[in-house]
Amino acid sequence: MQRNTRYPGTPPADRVVVDDPRTMCLLGLLMRDLLARNLARDTLYEKVKHLETVVQVGAGDMTVTMQFSGGRLRITEGGTHSARARVRGSFAAMLDIVTGKGILGPVLQGRIEIAGNPLVLLKILPLIRT
Repeated sequence: MQRNTRYPGTPPADRVVVDDPRTMCLLGLLMRDLLARNLARDTLYEKVKHLETVVQVGAGDMTVTMQFSGGRLRITEGGTHSARARVRGSFAAMLDIVTGKGILGPVLQGRIEIAGNPLVLLKILPLIRT
């Protein structure tokens, strides 16, 4: 059997999985598209493929959980008690971060709340930029 040397480990199409996309909230679907596009880039994937953690993200009244494990990212709707880091804010504040306007300003202004291990959030920050 010949091994795929271009994509060792998880192929780009399988790096982001959404539980039940038919019922997933808008936040989860938007994150899936952004994260799948960014994780298809091997340079970004190499930085997080060994990450084993759970992060909870909330925007407005929507909450999703991202579980990084085994070179894959699984997105589920709703929160979890096992998250190592949590970030919550308005949808507008989250869009500011995604579009590269910075995270420090919204945090200092109280538009974004961070809980848990901030180093985990810093590790995944490059993944959520457009």
